[in-house]
Amino acid sequence: KDPGATVGAVEFPPGAVGQPKTFTAGTISQAEIDSGEAVDPKVTPPPAQNFKFGDYSFTLKATDDGGQVQEGFEFEEPIILSMFYAVEDLLSGTETADQFVPTLTIWDKHTQDWISAVDTCPPEKRWDEIDRPAHRYSVAVCHLTQFSLFFQMRPIADLAPPFGAAVVAAGAAPGMITYARSLWLADAELIHVPMLRDAATGALLPSDAVRMSAEASEDPDGFVASYQWTASVAVPAEGALANLAALSAPTSSATTITGSTRGSIVRVNIKVRDNSDGTDQLSAYVWFNEAPAISV
Repeated sequence: KDPGATVGAVEFPPGAVGQPKTFTAGTISQAEIDSGEAVDPKVTPPPAQNFKFGDYSFTLKATDDGGQVQEGFEFEEPIILSMFYAVEDLLSGTETADQFVPTLTIWDKHTQDWISAVDTCPPEKRWDEIDRPAHRYSVAVCHLTQFSLFFQMRPIADLAPPFGAAVVAAGAAPGMITYARSLWLADAELIHVPMLRDAATGALLPSDAVRMSAEASEDPDGFVASYQWTASVAVPAEGALANLAALSAPTSSATTITGSTRGSIVRVNIKVRDNSDGTDQLSAYVWFNEAPAISV
């Protein structure tokens, strides 16, 4: 491939190959497509809706001592195939590298379809990994055929705080939170929801329900198909024996946190899934800061 384009690498762990074999690898040529030895990934349907061809297709062939190609060769232990993809060459429009989700597929000659390369191994040996900083996708593979890189763009979760709430960046807990309690708040932003008291009586107003919205979540190459909210009390209210955090609609695009939350800090998480099973999630802490009592 040209400099900067996607390239592949293969690792043969000990025990992967039984009898001695010779392995050859190469990108798919037009001659192989014309002869029927390989299919053209640019024109065959992608493995699933919203997937795009990653501009890289290759074969890895095993040959015996006589030079005969061993069709469908199976390894005794998984080998590792790694794709170093040129993500900048594959993005378009407003797509970002953080949304890029690669997958390596193999061409199944029996079903005439692309299937995930990770599924060539038994369940207990399946493994794959995306290293985003290195732009590398690695997968365990157990038998050989034509491989192609495809990708989709994952959805982006958005979590909107209640109207009027103050948002504090992760790790920047306000001074009103003691040091011991702020240790919980380093990995997600803090949404400060002030609790109000009646000016005449000093009693807390009934405002222990907070609406959280993920309606601005989006998917660049499809649509958000489902929402899943979870909530738990990360830091109980001081002096409280127990706290609860309930959700009014845990599978809707917006939900309301209710329960014994005054003075507590609740961790809320939204996970969105698109129509091609891509996911993203986002968390935040919600601090229900009880206002001081009025004393005259």
